[in-house]
Amino acid sequence: MANPLVSFIVPVYNKSRALEATLASLLGQSGPFDAEFIFVDDASTDDSAAMLERHGDPRIRVVRNADNRGPAIRLNQGARAARGDFLQFVDGDDVLARGATSEMLRILRQEDADVIYGKWRMTQMRGDELLGETLAPGAGYTVSEKPLHYVLTHSRIVRMVAMTTCACFEASGGCDEEVFVQDESLPLRLAWKARRFVDFSGEVVLVPAHDGGNLSRNKVQQHHDGFCVFRNALAQMSGIDEECRKLLGQKAVSIAWKHYRRTMKGSLASKVFIGYLLSKAGLLPATDERLAKLDRLFDGYRGRIRTPGPGTKP
Repeated sequence: MANPLVSFIVPVYNKSRALEATLASLLGQSGPFDAEFIFVDDASTDDSAAMLERHGDPRIRVVRNADNRGPAIRLNQGARAARGDFLQFVDGDDVLARGATSEMLRILRQEDADVIYGKWRMTQMRGDELLGETLAPGAGYTVSEKPLHYVLTHSRIVRMVAMTTCACFEASGGCDEEVFVQDESLPLRLAWKARRFVDFSGEVVLVPAHDGGNLSRNKVQQHHDGFCVFRNALAQMSGIDEECRKLLGQKAVSIAWKHYRRTMKGSLASKVFIGYLLSKAGLLPATDERLAKLDRLFDGYRGRIRTPGPGTKP
């Protein structure tokens, strides 16, 4: 069988109750493309992997793992296994609107872009209740030829609502494997290596109601991973301009302040807050030494997960 044009990459951890709807929404994508569906199981303790394997569709590939490493590492693992020219990323409990893939692919090719990012909508509905929803026609989009600056200056470019060329993903190195959650890392690193970036206003992903316990509710983890993403980007992203470097530093400092305020109830007179204000005003650069001190604010907090880091073997 010839290689598919689009590879769907889905990291999975204990999603058996939601996976049927997610899978149905992927299989329901139609258009002028062949597809494969790569589900990377992160050592689930439920029957997520078995359910997918029982489906019997030869386009579905299940990659099992014996240890839990987190969605960032597993997303990279899935992308490395992909055979398609284009990669589309989907969370294991989200529903992809009908027609989303064909429209994103059309725009990406028409604009000769490397990355397209869509929007998502939170709902109070179950996944199976969302399967009939179709991407609204006529959604507009913005094309940027300064992708990294665009991502750093626009909100809501997070979550798994991206399609990219395989070449761009490989050039970027994929998600930062020193963080557990990929939501901030993926768009940032793709934008770093993209020539052109499309911000698509269409609601690509529908997020079903969750029954609690999902990782997105863990604010300590979100703040820790967000801080690390921007701190690491400063250290790793060669060749970026000074404006982007300043924005990366300001983002890291801002997230550290949010964490401090939420978990320690820091006073407005605190050094962390004063440093945040000076950083926001562009008067205090985010040096390696300063970021190392801010990183220690996360030490000792329950619920924070550190990954084994890069170089993890699948």
